[in-house]
Amino acid sequence: MTNSYSAQPYNIEAVGFYFTDYEEYQARSKGLTDRFGQLVEEFEIEFIDGDTLTSKLFNELEIRQGSLEEWFEKFEGMESCKLLAACYLAWNGHFFGEILDAPLEDFSFLECTPEDYARDYIDSSGLLADMPESLHSYLDYKAFGRDLVLNGNITEWKSPDGIQYVVIEPLSW
Repeated sequence: MTNSYSAQPYNIEAVGFYFTDYEEYQARSKGLTDRFGQLVEEFEIEFIDGDTLTSKLFNELEIRQGSLEEWFEKFEGMESCKLLAACYLAWNGHFFGEILDAPLEDFSFLECTPEDYARDYIDSSGLLADMPESLHSYLDYKAFGRDLVLNGNITEWKSPDGIQYVVIEPLSW
């Protein structure tokens, strides 16, 4: 899906334009003049249409004219798993440069609740293998999941597109 953007001049005597990449932005903004023939230099940049996560990240990072080139180099067309990690970091207060330096490919996103994660973790690890089946129902998966969140082992996060995730951050982050 191609994302589209808008460059609206701050000069009310000039007409803005739509663009889909940085080269098009540069070409169209370079010689733009207002109705009096004055060169237009400053634009408000907006995300108009395209991928939901990309749109949310663009707005969260408050992309402006000065960061537009780097936006197109680093984020536009990013694979969805890295884009999700970038959104997660942006929603947790990290800035543009911090996100670029993060090991985005090392974040894990699981579509579940902390309780579901705790249940899967215990079941797959075999921790209850030696315990009689009749005692398994005494384990409080909800509390265990909550403790995993409180201890910082996992993070519960709802993405901008409304999906509930358990996030496991890389150790090096």
